Amino acid sequence: MPMVDTVIQNGIVFTMDDSRRVIMDGAVAITGNAIAGVGETGDVAESFSADRVIDAKGKAVLPGFVNVHTHTPTPHLRARIRNLMFGIRTVYRELGDAATSKIIYRNSMLSMLELFSFGSTTVKDNYDMAENLARAAAETGLRCVVSELVSEVDVSRIADGVWDYREDVAREKLEKSVRLMERWDGAENGRITTVFSPQAPDMVTEGMMLEFLRVARSHGKLTTIHLAQMEQEVRQVRRLYGKSPVKHLHDMGALGPDVLAAHCIYTDDLDTRMLAESGTRIMHCPVGQMRWGKRLAPVVDWLRSGITFGLGTDNIQHDMFTAMRAYCMVANHQINSDPYRSSLRRYAPTPMDALGLATIEGARTLGMDGEIGSLEAGKKADLIIVDMTKPHLRPLLEPASNLVWYGKGSDVETVMVDGRVLKDGEGVRTVDEEEVVARSQEAGEKLLGKYFELFPQYRDPSFLI
Repeated sequence: MPMVDTVIQNGIVFTMDDSRRVIMDGAVAITGNAIAGVGETGDVAESFSADRVIDAKGKAVLPGFVNVHTHTPTPHLRARIRNLMFGIRTVYRELGDAATSKIIYRNSMLSMLELFSFGSTTVKDNYDMAENLARAAAETGLRCVVSELVSEVDVSRIADGVWDYREDVAREKLEKSVRLMERWDGAENGRITTVFSPQAPDMVTEGMMLEFLRVARSHGKLTTIHLAQMEQEVRQVRRLYGKSPVKHLHDMGALGPDVLAAHCIYTDDLDTRMLAESGTRIMHCPVGQMRWGKRLAPVVDWLRSGITFGLGTDNIQHDMFTAMRAYCMVANHQINSDPYRSSLRRYAPTPMDALGLATIEGARTLGMDGEIGSLEAGKKADLIIVDMTKPHLRPLLEPASNLVWYGKGSDVETVMVDGRVLKDGEGVRTVDEEEVVARSQEAGEKLLGKYFELFPQYRDPSFLI
């Protein structure tokens, strides 16, 4: 009988394989960083002998969430003071590179702690000074796709309607992106990988966008970009190029299966068709859209068009259970608000569809579905155990429905990445949680203190949104 490191048994196993098989009394065998077998508890017990057995009775075992779009250095945005998102770059300049780098690292540690504690085992993360993101991923144990977020303009001035393009700035950051790839791609036994990330079509000129694509493709790497995210982006691209942001990228050959586009909110039917026909994949972040009360991404059109997309939490809170619910609410609202809703009802997402978006479809969006996203023999041992015995998750009649509609990140009891336990019933195993929280609190206070020093008018409580 083969010996394995761990067997998780007696759980409700959501395999998220092609058939979306759910094993009501299931087990997962793990050896090293890989899954050795999945099946009924009795069958796995007869097939493997284990050094350690975890009893998951009354609990759900499922692939770790694949969070396709985050900005981990930005928990300070929870303050939600008007203009803070744009003004923070001014604060960074005032503090200087050394202090900013330390703050970005500390905030990334906090967000990554939150991410894996709430069940995200893989994240796509991008921001300034991205080597700090990679370092935080290495220390916390997350599987992370990292990129330097590159803008050719001073982002802090966009709020005032000023786009001042500096090619030298973009080229410097492109070189920094290459150095990030050379240092971190494949690090931590392949747990950390890199891509290239020009920020948005209004923030990078056509020439630099093409240069980014050339470099990324020469290295066989993906390119990610914020696309059709804001009205001001749409206006600026139309002013410069006379077309929508999606059509602008399409016409320069900057769409395709190696391009991942975040948000895609301000689009029309032609844009959706170009995204679908090009094979471009979308990183969908519904919670932030709902919070702002603005236009929502046309997710039903994506479903009808066959676009591949996954779920992300962006930059505020990192609970994928909330993201799954938000996605379902948006889709249901769009269907029921359409005069042709009877023909669209087949696109109404089921709880299993939402779980798929948070796991295997997220992995497919990142091009990683051969390694993660489902519980199958040979895939990476990235999984979570969710306590289903809590009052808000009972009675347990339809487990997928309970998970999606009533689950919370705090229900995640055990998290494993690459066969390593990051969190279990005893707490966080990879980092000192109290220290991470304390250091991020210091960073947040320093950032906000400097922000109010530079922009005292925003101390007025009326600017809290």
